[in-house]
Amino acid sequence: MADVTMNHSITERISTTHGSTADFVEVDEFFGPGLLMTRLLVPRGLRRQGYGNKLLKRVCIAADASETIIYVQPSPYPDSPLQFAELVAWYERHGFKRAPNGLWVRLHATHPEKR
Repeated sequence: MADVTMNHSITERISTTHGSTADFVEVDEFFGPGLLMTRLLVPRGLRRQGYGNKLLKRVCIAADASETIIYVQPSPYPDSPLQFAELVAWYERHGFKRAPNGLWVRLHATHPEKR
């Protein structure tokens, strides 16, 4: 997999060698500046094999290392094997919590509200 870094660029894409991608845009939301993950996509033939988990774990590690808040609005793709509730539960297993602004948020490990 490719190394993952967060440098707060206007838009950012994280790609892996197997073709999974995560796209981000910079935002200033409820908990402060962070990145909104606008897409996390695993190629259809590779789904349900752990690639999404691996990619999201790497995103979370990079977010912690760079003290970046990650926001997401769970929305399954039409051909996704996950329903909305399953997708929300998946994000929650990775540390995301529903925020008052209607998004799900993952605070970085050193964020004051995580202490």
